[in-house]
Amino acid sequence: KSLQKSAWGSGTQSTYRPLWNRWHRWCTQQGFSPTPVNASQFCAYLAQRAQTVAFSTLQNSACAVRFGSLINGFDDPMQHPSVKLLLKGARKIHGPIRRNLGI
Repeated sequence: KSLQKSAWGSGTQSTYRPLWNRWHRWCTQQGFSPTPVNASQFCAYLAQRAQTVAFSTLQNSACAVRFGSLINGFDDPMQHPSVKLLLKGARKIHGPIRRNLGI
């Protein structure tokens, strides 16, 4: 597990940890197990988050759940067609991630 975890840098892990914890809390509040990730439940979570956060935060939230799923030995939930469609739709509605290039 430690070697798998090291595939992500410490900064990425620091970003993902609170987002994974948010997913875990949401699942617990809904009466679901956070792992293995159920695509329908994951889509419901992301749809709810999309109402209140920027697309970049939504993308990070999805990646954090992917990270938690993979390091716990489960499949990549972002590969599910429903999740892919939801993220594609969210990107169209909220726009692409904007980066400050400092120009």
